[in-house]
Amino acid sequence: MPPDSITQGLFREVETASGHNLLVVSDLHLGESLGEARISDLRHLLHLTQAFSRFLAYYATERVGGRPWRLVIAGDMIDFVRAGMMAGRGDGEAPGQSAARALERVVEHFPRPFEDLARFVAAGHDLVIIKGNHDVEFHWDEVQARFITLLEALAPEAKTEIRARVTFARWFWYEHGLVYIEHGNQYDEFCSFEHVLEPTLADEDQGLEEPISHQTLRAFQRLLLGKIDIHAIDRWKLPDFIRWLSSLGPRLIAQLAYTYFASIAWLVATERRLVRAVRVARRVHRRRLGELAQRFRLSEDALAKLDALRQRPAGFKVLAGLQMLYMDRIFLLVLTLVLIGVFLLAPFDGLTKLSLIGGSVVGSGSLFALFARLREVESPPKLRRVAHKIQRLMNVRYVVFGHTHVPTVEPISGEQKGYYINTGSWTGDAAGGLTHLCITSGGGEGPMAELRRWCAETHRPLRLRLAQKKGLLARARSIV
Repeated sequence: MPPDSITQGLFREVETASGHNLLVVSDLHLGESLGEARISDLRHLLHLTQAFSRFLAYYATERVGGRPWRLVIAGDMIDFVRAGMMAGRGDGEAPGQSAARALERVVEHFPRPFEDLARFVAAGHDLVIIKGNHDVEFHWDEVQARFITLLEALAPEAKTEIRARVTFARWFWYEHGLVYIEHGNQYDEFCSFEHVLEPTLADEDQGLEEPISHQTLRAFQRLLLGKIDIHAIDRWKLPDFIRWLSSLGPRLIAQLAYTYFASIAWLVATERRLVRAVRVARRVHRRRLGELAQRFRLSEDALAKLDALRQRPAGFKVLAGLQMLYMDRIFLLVLTLVLIGVFLLAPFDGLTKLSLIGGSVVGSGSLFALFARLREVESPPKLRRVAHKIQRLMNVRYVVFGHTHVPTVEPISGEQKGYYINTGSWTGDAAGGLTHLCITSGGGEGPMAELRRWCAETHRPLRLRLAQKKGLLARARSIV
């Protein structure tokens, strides 16, 4: 069955890396700072975009073994969540058209990285763009076409190379026996999609599935813009939120409280909308699984098992949304305080009141501990667990994710020696950013993978050595 128009970009050409070496980066989040006014933010953004441009210029000429590079951007290249907020959606405008307009806005504000991407491709290298949760809009044909058009406009002399060498992947990139690459958000229920190959909602809006974490950001973004690091909050504990909240003024706290408790309404509405809208998408998604299996020469059974590893979106479970927002513990705290007040006012003797209040406090403490165990928001452990399963299922040496912004190298034990690698981010958060993965041919010794950090001072890559830190970073080695 020939691919339809939706999957044409992904299936244009599937090759192994026999003629290429691989570069993998993720989480550039270009467009995230649209609307930021602080000088420190703008300087930081300029620093990062300049570093990425020099990174591209360096690798455009530095070939290993004479082989060209295949640059795989493993998701969240564009931050459509923030860019879309600033661009808005026009009346009667289709979702794909508004997303393409948001892309134009990002390129207009940050042209240099895109100019250097065009030059990189013009130098004979390939570019693969995998969609993530922040740039799921690359699912739309209009957005893919606009991206190509914008690159051509920045480098008109390279029009032929751009058309031939840029590929879009709506789920993963796979090279037999070597590497499996995807963004990783499918294994994080707060950022996953029910149908990754067809994330559209067959309702009157015809928009895309929106992960619950994105809806939360949209609900709070006007209040929180510039006041919180959205990439770090999944690693926050309740005391972190309390400390941050105490630093805000009373008016802003009141506005946040209203928005916070009003979110219960859209949590319920989201669940109902998803249940109604995904049935049509399920049929299209299953058909495309078959097409994907043919194109990558994989069995449909293997792809079905791979798809089953995803975490079902938290939008289908109101309780998961309440846990993400700590509402279960807020409600428990309020209930405990109410019970204590009731017991204090009740006509009991002092010993009975003390026993009832003590029992309430102990019971609430036990439930707090239970809720803490049930609440798993941090994404690194989730991706680490599933990488081991994917390595065995896909029979590859390397399983590569982004999403967490935490660079990681971890050996996978089993019949075939393998490694889970997380490329970190280019945003400068977590373990410093500016990290990337190189996979090159090792001659008779087989392929070699090296996790590197771009040095903005020397304008050259450095071997990244990871240290154990709170269980998030891998062992102190980066060459595998």
